[in-house]
Amino acid sequence: MGAKSLKRVRDQVPHDSDAAGPPKKRRQGEDAQLVKLYNDLAAESEDVRHEAAKQIIVTFSPESNPSAQAVEKALNRLIRGLCSARKAARLGFCVTLTELLRSIFGQQKDSIPGLNLTIDSIIDLVVEKTKVEGNVPGKDRRDHLIGKLFGYKAVLQSNALLEPSLSLEGWNKVIDHVYGMARDVPWLREECGDVLVDAIRGLDQKSDFQECASQVVQRLVSFNLNNTPEGVAIWLTVKARFENVLPPNVWHHQDPLSKKERQRLAKVLKEDLRSAGGEDAENIKTAAANHNPPFAWNLVLSEMLRRDQAKSSSKDTSKSEFPQFWLDTVDNNLFSASASHERKSWGFKLFSTLIRGAPEQTIPALFSPNLMRCLINQSKKDVRFLHAAALASLNAVQARVQDSPAAALPIVVALTGKNGAIDLDRITRTKTLENVVALADDETLRKIVRHLQDLILRPETQDQAAADSRRQVVADMLLTMVRNYKRYEDGSLIMDEEHDSWLRKVFEVLVEQAYFVPTAAAKTSKIPLPPISQATRKVFQERLSSCLTRLLGVKTKSPTPFALVVVKMIRAKATSSKSLKLVFEAEDNILETVDKAFEALDSIAAKGSSSGKKSIADGLNLLYSLALMQVYGGDGDAILLLEDLDSSRKSLLKGKKGTPSEGQDSFVEILLTFLGNPRTLFRNVAQEAFAVFAPDVTAEGLRSLTNILDTPENLEGQKELFNQEDDAVHDHSDEDDDVEDVEEASDVEMVGGELKTSAGTDEEEVDSDSSDESDSDSGSEEGSDEAEDDEELTNFERMLALTLQTSKPSMDGEDESSDDEDMDDEQMMALDPHLTKIFQERSKVTSKKKEREDAKQTVVQFKSRVLDLLSVLMEKEYSNPLTLEVLVPLLKRIRAGANKQLMDKAFKIVKTYTDSRAHHKAPLPKPTELDRVWDTLRAIHEEAAMGGGFALHATACSNASLHVVKVLMNIDRAHYAQAVDVYAETQKQWFADKKSAVQPSLFTQFLNWSLSDDPAGLDVCLYCFNGGCAGERNHSLLHISSTNHPLVLNIKRTRKVVHREEPPQKISKLSIAAETEEDRYDTKVQVKCSECGIDDINRDSGKLAQVVDAVLKANTFARQEEVKAWEQELTACEHTLCLEQFEASQTESQNLGNCSACDLNENLWLCLTCGNLGCGRAQFGGIGGNSHGLAHTQTTQHPVAVKLGSLTADGNADIYCYACDEERVDPELPNHLAHWGIDIKDRVKTEKSLTEMQVEQNLRWEFSMTTEDGKELKPLFGPGFTGLKNLGNSCYLNSVLQSLFSFPAFANRYYRPEEAPPNTPTPAEDLETQMRKIADGLLSGRYSKPDSDVIVSEHTPENPHQKGLAPAMLKHLIGRGHAEFSTMRQQDAFELMLHLLQLITRSKHTSPDKDPVDAFRFVMEQRLQCLGCKKVRFQSVNQGSLTIQVTVRRIPKDDTMDLTGADGKEVAKEEFQPVPLKECLDSFTAPEMVELECKSCGSKAGFQKRAMFKTFPEVLAINAYRFTVVNWVPTKQDVPVIVGDDAIALDDYMSKGLQEGEEELPEDTDTGAAPKWIPNEAALAMLEAMGFPRVRCEKALHATGNMDPEAASNWLFAHMEDPDIDTPVDFNGGSGTGPSASAAVDPEKIESLGAMGFSAPQARQALKETGGDMERAVDWLFNHPDAQGDFDDGTKPEAASESSEKKVHGSDTLPAQFQLQSIVCHKGTSIHAGHYVAFVRKQIPGEDATSWVLFNDEKVAKAADVEEMKKFAGEWKIALLDHYNHPRNVGSMSKTDADVGTGLVGAPACGDVMKLQIRVDPDNNTISDVKFKTFGCGSAIASSSYLTELVRGMTLEDAAKIRNSQIAEELCLPPVKLHCSMLAEDAIKSAIQNYYTKNPKARKTDLGGTSASLPKVEVEVTEKAAAA
Repeated sequence: MGAKSLKRVRDQVPHDSDAAGPPKKRRQGEDAQLVKLYNDLAAESEDVRHEAAKQIIVTFSPESNPSAQAVEKALNRLIRGLCSARKAARLGFCVTLTELLRSIFGQQKDSIPGLNLTIDSIIDLVVEKTKVEGNVPGKDRRDHLIGKLFGYKAVLQSNALLEPSLSLEGWNKVIDHVYGMARDVPWLREECGDVLVDAIRGLDQKSDFQECASQVVQRLVSFNLNNTPEGVAIWLTVKARFENVLPPNVWHHQDPLSKKERQRLAKVLKEDLRSAGGEDAENIKTAAANHNPPFAWNLVLSEMLRRDQAKSSSKDTSKSEFPQFWLDTVDNNLFSASASHERKSWGFKLFSTLIRGAPEQTIPALFSPNLMRCLINQSKKDVRFLHAAALASLNAVQARVQDSPAAALPIVVALTGKNGAIDLDRITRTKTLENVVALADDETLRKIVRHLQDLILRPETQDQAAADSRRQVVADMLLTMVRNYKRYEDGSLIMDEEHDSWLRKVFEVLVEQAYFVPTAAAKTSKIPLPPISQATRKVFQERLSSCLTRLLGVKTKSPTPFALVVVKMIRAKATSSKSLKLVFEAEDNILETVDKAFEALDSIAAKGSSSGKKSIADGLNLLYSLALMQVYGGDGDAILLLEDLDSSRKSLLKGKKGTPSEGQDSFVEILLTFLGNPRTLFRNVAQEAFAVFAPDVTAEGLRSLTNILDTPENLEGQKELFNQEDDAVHDHSDEDDDVEDVEEASDVEMVGGELKTSAGTDEEEVDSDSSDESDSDSGSEEGSDEAEDDEELTNFERMLALTLQTSKPSMDGEDESSDDEDMDDEQMMALDPHLTKIFQERSKVTSKKKEREDAKQTVVQFKSRVLDLLSVLMEKEYSNPLTLEVLVPLLKRIRAGANKQLMDKAFKIVKTYTDSRAHHKAPLPKPTELDRVWDTLRAIHEEAAMGGGFALHATACSNASLHVVKVLMNIDRAHYAQAVDVYAETQKQWFADKKSAVQPSLFTQFLNWSLSDDPAGLDVCLYCFNGGCAGERNHSLLHISSTNHPLVLNIKRTRKVVHREEPPQKISKLSIAAETEEDRYDTKVQVKCSECGIDDINRDSGKLAQVVDAVLKANTFARQEEVKAWEQELTACEHTLCLEQFEASQTESQNLGNCSACDLNENLWLCLTCGNLGCGRAQFGGIGGNSHGLAHTQTTQHPVAVKLGSLTADGNADIYCYACDEERVDPELPNHLAHWGIDIKDRVKTEKSLTEMQVEQNLRWEFSMTTEDGKELKPLFGPGFTGLKNLGNSCYLNSVLQSLFSFPAFANRYYRPEEAPPNTPTPAEDLETQMRKIADGLLSGRYSKPDSDVIVSEHTPENPHQKGLAPAMLKHLIGRGHAEFSTMRQQDAFELMLHLLQLITRSKHTSPDKDPVDAFRFVMEQRLQCLGCKKVRFQSVNQGSLTIQVTVRRIPKDDTMDLTGADGKEVAKEEFQPVPLKECLDSFTAPEMVELECKSCGSKAGFQKRAMFKTFPEVLAINAYRFTVVNWVPTKQDVPVIVGDDAIALDDYMSKGLQEGEEELPEDTDTGAAPKWIPNEAALAMLEAMGFPRVRCEKALHATGNMDPEAASNWLFAHMEDPDIDTPVDFNGGSGTGPSASAAVDPEKIESLGAMGFSAPQARQALKETGGDMERAVDWLFNHPDAQGDFDDGTKPEAASESSEKKVHGSDTLPAQFQLQSIVCHKGTSIHAGHYVAFVRKQIPGEDATSWVLFNDEKVAKAADVEEMKKFAGEWKIALLDHYNHPRNVGSMSKTDADVGTGLVGAPACGDVMKLQIRVDPDNNTISDVKFKTFGCGSAIASSSYLTELVRGMTLEDAAKIRNSQIAEELCLPPVKLHCSMLAEDAIKSAIQNYYTKNPKARKTDLGGTSASLPKVEVEVTEKAAAA
């Protein structure tokens, strides 16, 4: 056992020995690639090993012509590797060695020159290389032995001994070695046997190889190994192939499997070698213990099965040998009482193996006696040694049935037979039989039912009690079979008489045993022995009832309900069977009633199917069928039930012509009778029938149900419910003592003497403490009952004492004793009658108390069932006005002190009914009698005062009241005022009565509902995690119905109340600390299932808890997109950690003087190195500074300074490292200050820290919501006045959305309140859904309500505004993939509008929907006229907006006021003259001169250019420039633009087109032509030589630059799977207008240009215009930045594209009158700071004229001073820097020049592409010239321009060290544009790298420098990537 264990541990050792290769000394001469391959041979991955083996074999195979020395070295290496301690290594080296030997010796000997190896030398090599030398550890010795065996295995499996010629000597030599190891090394014996068996199987049945087999067998005997399991395996293997070579006298008839050898074979297989082999076995060493049986077992058992199958196929009539063989060798051997645990474990594993694959006829033999005994014993308890093995065997049984369902029958027969147990599952505490039966198919189930029927008839015992027990188990199995069947819905189950289905067979078995007894004519085999007892018959009835309970609601192909099938089966057997008779015997009048019932059933079946009212027919069928079953069961009251049922049916039929109320009400009474039945079936049927008749229930019938709820829960209540007299009650209670116990699977249950169901799956048990809780109505009565019980008990004790003449307690506590002696026998006999009478009286007293308890439980249980009916009504008839009548009776059941079971159930009904219609598809009730509804509301409020302050009651009342209000509001919203009056009246009473039981939640919930939209919360789908509202609109239900995802997580959040007068938290660090969910909301969650109707699923079940927890922890879109918590991280640096200070000097604390260079005494910084005091830089807020501290640092290079005014006693301070140019921390600050005599403990903070000033700056500005006189603006609410919440710098988005949706085009397109949302699986990613969502939010007014979560105090007299909608999903969607809009930074509103309009245009607009962006589109016409020949040319451009430059005219400074600047000094504020909008338009449309040469007349005088409107849009968007560049900084100029409220006429700006007498210029003929493309013949020939078709070769060359065949071949390999790879293409088909040109555009080139930031249409147009040349395409894009692009991707029909080109946007109708409709206003000096708001002209309700409305994020108010805002409206676009307006060094150089380095870099996300070229002087390595071309924003162009000025004249070394921060600092780039400076840094590095690539001998420069890493993009690489 130890050897095997060691082997397994060794296999897991992670270290490697020889497998990883020899030591480095030996490895020095090996090829590195071979070393890696040898290492891979030891890999754990099988694929890696096989790949390495393949390469090694190919390398050293004769076909590769390896050297003999290399082959010998490889063989040595492979053999050494066999001795590895790793199993994976042994396998890898063995496989490789095997195949290499096969390759070498399968060829001619001279196939490898110089290789003189023979097979004998190989064998010797194995022996030599695996020999153990010296004194080595046992572990290494084992590894070498295993390696030796694997070497022999490789030799044998390679067939080198057999091919090309047999080497018998070598064969014998190897066999001897293997046999020797098997004999001498017992722990390797099994592996040796396996090797030999494989070797024999590898021998062909040729005469040449018979000698090999003979030698194997002879040595088997000579080595004395024939009596081992391995020897048996070898013997049988040889016998199967070479039987004639077997020696005699070893086994009987040379067959180890013969009957006479069974005993010996069993011992051999058991490894009992000494007793099996006699004297010769003494020399055989016993193998080590093994937890797995030897492989010989499988071989032996397989051979026995094969022989049996051969017999059956040859029609051999002899008996099968396998069963007896199994008994002899396995059952009596491995499972004997004396067998060890190890051998039993073998047996279980053999059983598990065979049960999975044995033929069905063999299965019963496997369940042998000893095995079953051991299996049952070991699986009973988990402490048994072989418990896990036994369970594994049972699992194998189930796995067999799962694979082969037909195998269930023999398995069930075997498990329940004589060797098994009918109650196997109970004994083993498993579900083996249950699962086996559940996996069986229908035909097998039918056979199993027959088998179970036989077990009922013959339970294999004559003892009545034992027989009853076994029959009950069989009945339970039949019930379990019905319950667990999974295929009811597939329609395969047919219940008519023609189809003998398994279910019908189950019904027959149960019916025969439940209702019949055999007649005298019955066959003996059909008579139960012993007979069925009455108790067992009752069990069968109950199981039949439970089966029907399970089948309720199951639909099959048979139109007959299951209950009716059972009843008809009973009647058929009663009338036609000769061998059975009914147990039920009745008089003729009763039988006549039964016959009428069957006639009624036939009538119902006929009329129900013809009239189409199948549901009513099914309900009547159920009622009749169950009533008849009660009759056959002997229930006398069932006859009366049948008569009532017949009367009600007739009344119902008559009701078609008259009033149906009587029939419906009588049906309610019948259903109540069914509820009184203790069986679950009857209760469920009552609910099913009630669901059918619920739509027709009248108020009177409903009242009969609700009145029951008011019945007292005592004896009187029981009498009232069941019409019982006193005697009947006593008789009933006496019968209780005779009721027998019922098993768990029974359909009835015990409740206070009554039978109570427990088989129903939805049964609710009575709480254990329910008997202790009493209704308040019956509490006093129970108290008197208990007092009466005490008095009767005292009387009993006195009477007993007097009769017995014994002592009894006296009144004073002393005992009274009798002086008489003990009574004799006669006296005792005389006392018997008296004692009997006394105890009879006592039993009456005891029974009365139990009677009262039972009565209460009976009434409670009956009320519970009535509540079940009411639950059905409330669920199925949600829209029925009668449901409102049920609310008050239900609320009474929830009062304090009520029965807990009834309380919980009533509360659940109310909660489910009123929970925001989350599970109700029907609309709210619409009652016609509104007075009754108001009465109900008032009654609920009255009931709210009756709850005794009980929280559950208060919640139910509040929910019910709110539901009634919703019903009234749904009818007429004007009812709200009256509802408020009802609440107000209740609140007055509550306030006046301090002891009122009304809870405040009644009022607060109504108030919250009035102010909030959706208190039902949000439903998150637990399948796809989409969210949907669960309230009135119920989008959650829409998602559930469309996706069939029923499981949701409901999240309800209630906003916590915030008091604004609370002081803000002290600022301690620079951070943006977002509020958490816990800070803002109280959250309540529950899991709901709409399919099951469960509202609060246990979240701890299954994996539900993990999923729910993940959902709750996941960030919402708002939290994902906003900056949740940012904190400035300050760290120490080398300068603070290694600070060196000068000689110490004392500085007086708290009086540190002034700056050493000026008189400033604040903003002082102390140099920690020398103690110098210097003033800091000027800071925000007017804090002065002359930067003397910085000047000191630059002079002295002292790096670290501390701000003195920020020092605090706790050691905090502002520390700045000038060397790092960063804020830092100093861990040793107290010591460093003490060096200069400053005690930090004495310091008091006197100035704001940098952190506080930055936070103050961030929070300082707020857009004013007040008028000039300080009054708060009036908030607006309602449709069209909904605010949008700021998500963090999202004011630009909010303003654009408010403006867009104020236009009819957007409102009509996306606001569709009557339509359902688009059906899409991912609504968060669908633009249509999100636009409709935001339109609904903005325009519906649903969310435009005052924020109720904020309480405004008297100290903050502000008007409450809205919460605002959070457009997080829309922001995420439109910003996804965009470098700017996907961030939380402030953006340009105009750029966002253009981006959004582009996305909307690209989205799908299904007819009749139109693109709303069309309303913004118009056509501008550019007129170009030659000043020489006066000819003209017109060009039309489609536009969606107009950008105009505002003229800047400054007012003289003398007239301006003085202000204080940022540096604290007085500065003059500039003011500007107002500019009318008309002046801006005149300037925009004014003619301008351009210098061009006329191709028509050759004049160089130039052209006059003018842009005018060709058409006008419906909505004209104007973008006004107010930004200019001041000192390289974009600065907004506050130029007032005058725009009046009156209509503006634009007729004067209409283009007049070609005038009379004007002549058009001819079109250019030399533009756009591309050179004809011809494939490179040399490269084409090389590709064709490789076997590629010419079409593919041309495509590859065209895509890769037409030069490099290697690049072209790589392109071909990458595009082999392209569907159009063989489609011919005309590469010279034009410039992009034809289909051929479209097809010629390489998608990879489009992708490469897209990576540079160009759109796909732009890239496609550029490539078409330049013949597919990447470099020219980039240049073309630089020169055509306004190109719209080519949107023809080849997928649209040509006609469609032509029609789209001819479409003209806008209208040319005059007059063109425009009026200002909306303004997007910017407050601040930069678009990347400040704030955006929108002003929209709207019609305010109650006002005659339109007014301007201010939309400031979530705040919406009527604007005050609009004229001032109009002056400064339209700050859309920032002006570009001077480097943009006047860029330097624009141009290009020849990239082929050796001294030119080219850098081409791009930022794909933001669309900036920069091409930088430098010319280098090779003499001094300096940049002599530099040119650039940049496509992108103004910041990118300015960064490029400045960089060219900066690097000119620099050495490459210095230029490579340029940091982007230098560029950003010089240009004052905002943070949002820092990437432009980074792009410039990458461009110069890329250009330098390109220069070094061209000039490899030039001195290299460290391109890493002090900045970012080397960019990956460079010119040549880019071109190749694009080509590939």
